[in-house]
Amino acid sequence: MRRALGVASVALIALVSVDAVHAEIIDRIVAKVNSEIVTLGELKRGSGPYLLAFGIEPEGLDARPDADKVYGQILEDMINTRLLVQEARTLQLEVGENDVDQWITNITSRQGLTEDQFKTALKQKGIRWGDYRKYVKDNLLKFRVVQIKVASKVKISDEELVTAYIDQHKEDPGAGIKTVDISHIFLPIDPDASPSKQAQVMDLANATWKRADGDGAKFAELAKEVSAGPTAAEGGFLGTYREGELGPEIDTAVFVTEAGGITKPVRVSKGVHIFRVHDVRSERDPKVEKRLQALRVSMREKELNKQLGSWIQALRQKAYVRVLL
Repeated sequence: MRRALGVASVALIALVSVDAVHAEIIDRIVAKVNSEIVTLGELKRGSGPYLLAFGIEPEGLDARPDADKVYGQILEDMINTRLLVQEARTLQLEVGENDVDQWITNITSRQGLTEDQFKTALKQKGIRWGDYRKYVKDNLLKFRVVQIKVASKVKISDEELVTAYIDQHKEDPGAGIKTVDISHIFLPIDPDASPSKQAQVMDLANATWKRADGDGAKFAELAKEVSAGPTAAEGGFLGTYREGELGPEIDTAVFVTEAGGITKPVRVSKGVHIFRVHDVRSERDPKVEKRLQALRVSMREKELNKQLGSWIQALRQKAYVRVLL
């Protein structure tokens, strides 16, 4: 009996040894990241989400001639992820399962899928649900670390933004839109009135213009006295207008007048205006503003990627990283 047990024990040891060698071949270590390891099995099993991020379909990767190169890229990303997740632990940052659920819900809703449909789609691509959730959780941790360590320090000044914009739009810089704050005195003219009646109103307008003063208070008093405009009781103040909103006849007079100036009488179809320009300034064209906002996002993303690359490289230099793939 003892002899039989001894033989069985030897056989068992031999079996374990063979399995251990087999396991080493199938699931060998491909990277060490400080105290953690990445195995070949982890690399292949967890590669799916990374491949989707690269824009590569996971199916049939091993049959591709560049499979080793792709796995090498994935491993580099995994190493960087491990370093950032380790940094998150140092910063005592956490991501809960609810955070992962919320992120996945946002993704599925944007794609018009239910969670079950999303799971099925991933399964068809050979991606396990648990591996995908781990990928999401790690990326949420990475995002929080990056926000604290890098993104919060990336600033694009207005001066940098405008300089870059002008450099990109030399042919069409999109000049600002001129705006004015104005008051007016309005004297109506009946289009059907006789020429002499119309001339009388124009004479009154010229006489009023001569009485007008660049002083805002005095102009307001004159508007209350003479104007038939809708805002006469408030001193004739009309508000703020952009170039092009008042009509060509008025624009021609108003937008060449400096702040504090008074225009000569401006004849229009329904009467005659005298304007006082309170303030002149230039505002950005809304189209230019949108372009600037898009450019700021682009510049910030470019600078963030640059600084992030440098920071991760410094993180790797301080860490123990060994690639064995």
